[in-house]
Amino acid sequence: MLITWGLALAFSFGLRFWGVQHPTAFLIRPYLILLLLFGPSVFFGVWIYFIEFSKRSLKTVSLDKRIDP
Repeated sequence: MLITWGLALAFSFGLRFWGVQHPTAFLIRPYLILLLLFGPSVFFGVWIYFIEFSKRSLKTVSLDKRIDP
């Protein structure tokens, strides 16, 4: 949770610094909004999917190598 707050503060200060350097109106692009809105959920969804997939594949390999008497 501390990492999340730290990243949010760094992002906020970065935008603030950028705003001081560029005082004109900020024209936001739709792709930036989509990236900020859906990027984290897609990233974590893919991450969780691959972690779960690797766990299942390890279980399958260990079951395949089992020798029944």
